[in-house]
Amino acid sequence: MKSKDNRIKLMNEILNGIKVLKLYAWELAFREKVLEIRQKELKVLKKSAYLAAMATFTWVCAPFLVSEANLEVCSPGWDHAFRGNA
Repeated sequence: MKSKDNRIKLMNEILNGIKVLKLYAWELAFREKVLEIRQKELKVLKKSAYLAAMATFTWVCAPFLVSEANLEVCSPGWDHAFRGNA
């Protein structure tokens, strides 16, 4: 969020001072600043998306893994009970 705020602040500054920017030909300098902040913002957004995907995957797989673990733990006892060797 901090990167997004910085980028929006810089873009507002650019838009408010566009005449001065054009007059002194500072477009490239400000372009580099905006791109640098945008790269930081994208890095944070990608990290957030990967973490959200991992959390979703974990929540989706948890019931399956719990039932598999339960089946593995309880299966040997049931096998002996049905054969009469308990």
